[in-house]
Amino acid sequence: MGAIFSQPPSPSHSFESAETYCNMLESLIQKRYQEAIMYCSPATSQPCRRIYRNWHPDDHQRQEKQLEHIPSRFLLSYPAEKYSLVRDDDHSPIVNPYFNLSGLFFCATGSPMESEADETGAGAGGPVATSPYGKTRFQVEFGQLQRLMFPSFKLYFADHYKVVGDWYVQLIVVPSWNVKLEEQCVQQHMIELDIQSNPFFYRGDDGQYWVSNSPKLWVELFIGCDTIPTTEFGEVVESQLHAKVRKTRNRLSEQEERERHARVIENVSKDLAKLAEGLRQGLGPMDRELVDLTYSLSMTRTQLGVLQSTPVATVELEQKEEESREK
Repeated sequence: MGAIFSQPPSPSHSFESAETYCNMLESLIQKRYQEAIMYCSPATSQPCRRIYRNWHPDDHQRQEKQLEHIPSRFLLSYPAEKYSLVRDDDHSPIVNPYFNLSGLFFCATGSPMESEADETGAGAGGPVATSPYGKTRFQVEFGQLQRLMFPSFKLYFADHYKVVGDWYVQLIVVPSWNVKLEEQCVQQHMIELDIQSNPFFYRGDDGQYWVSNSPKLWVELFIGCDTIPTTEFGEVVESQLHAKVRKTRNRLSEQEERERHARVIENVSKDLAKLAEGLRQGLGPMDRELVDLTYSLSMTRTQLGVLQSTPVATVELEQKEEESREK
């Protein structure tokens, strides 16, 4: 993301209600949207080869997670952090006293088309060679990610701001199944963009995604997925570290980790209610895969219930016994 210093959202605020805050935010977003349109005029773009995000080896928020019992690795969303910007009315629709969106930021801005490509795919319109967020990088073609994880989605304009000499545009990718995120975008009066016609990030008639290449502009996509598997598509590569290193908080407290996973479960439960209604209405095929997924969800629910019903001392004892057997 664009700014250097970050802080958790402050619980104190001067607005009487979320509605009052959202009304204020509506005019602010409209103003920033018009400024972004002007900055990107005349609109020019280049193919978006891959979207990407980096992390430092000690950054436990951004780095890949490894499941214990299967060889899958994935990225896990976490509540966004408020970045301190030097601007009037520094209010963010992504994180503020009333809303803290959950998802994963990716950079869509590519290197100049005329630059030389390297073995990792950087250069020649691919990802830029350096990153301030770490040397380890996950990169994936947006079209591939979109087809597999959110075949239908909406795109919202969220923010436009300047840091040092660079400008940033933040867009929200809302999968059709992410009920909570869409509600949050609508409540805050974010501007829904035409996916096939806007100056920032769009899909061409042939399915190719394009990103603005206006000078000194970075386009960031906030993708509303709680988890993104990194072993099923895309690739993890090493890139160069930018001179201006930026870090998020390296470790979370146990309570913050609990809150992080609780948010995922809450989001899933809300989305499942919508999906269940879609099933009743005849959406999607009624086949063996649906049956397997349904009972897999049921078993996961049971396992979570058992886990919370088991005394902590019993869990710790079982873990020690398992460790001793492995020795």
